[in-house]
Amino acid sequence: MITETAYRQLVFATGCPRCGLIYASPFPPSKRFQSLYSEDGKWARGHQRASEKMVSSELVARLDEVTACKTPIPGSQVLDFGCGSGRWLNTFAAFGWETYGIDPSEKTAFTRHQELQTPGREPRFAFVMLSHVLEHVTNPGEILLSIGQATRPGGWVYIAVPGLDVLPTHKDWKYVLSATHVVAFSTRCLTELLARAGFGEPAVILAPGDDKAKFRLRLVARKDVTHPVPRHGSPLEPALTALRDAGLLGNSPLHSR
Repeated sequence: MITETAYRQLVFATGCPRCGLIYASPFPPSKRFQSLYSEDGKWARGHQRASEKMVSSELVARLDEVTACKTPIPGSQVLDFGCGSGRWLNTFAAFGWETYGIDPSEKTAFTRHQELQTPGREPRFAFVMLSHVLEHVTNPGEILLSIGQATRPGGWVYIAVPGLDVLPTHKDWKYVLSATHVVAFSTRCLTELLARAGFGEPAVILAPGDDKAKFRLRLVARKDVTHPVPRHGSPLEPALTALRDAGLLGNSPLHSR
């Protein structure tokens, strides 16, 4: 059995030339994931937050400029995949959305919002949130495909992850890839994965005065299977460029396959 200390010492960073994903290789043992993210696991104990909190008005305002999320059609449904304490669901509920969440660790949101175990196969949701979730999973492509199935034509997906593109600015490699952040995304990579799931070209969401913007990548994309996203060059190249500009590629154990 590989211990936590041994895993941290043995892990490599690997790049996928087909989608541009950077990921830890090997992934942590599956039992570690199950233990970490279970309802009584270490993640739940360390991330419990007040259930009444809401998302910053500045970020919501920028999101609304693209998606009109503040004025939903009556009966519109939103899903927060990895909802935590429910900040996004609280915010959307205040605008009149029907709110649904998925979270294996934290259950406080479900005193106010409806809990689901999976997104389901029917295209029912007009909005899906994945806020700082995808960096924690070993199958982000599969999750986005399931989100694509569950999103209505014309619906939106919002994604926030640690910013690999801006690694040369913040230089926090452990925030981008670590024992818990096991995959890392460039904008090009997320564009590729979203296109496979039926979403169009994503827009970057920047909130004024956001002091964490330099560490994070926030994208929103619309379900649009009729207009394929144009593909130019290697999906992996932006990630390699970021690593190279951050001075890490020559010293980091990274290979592609």
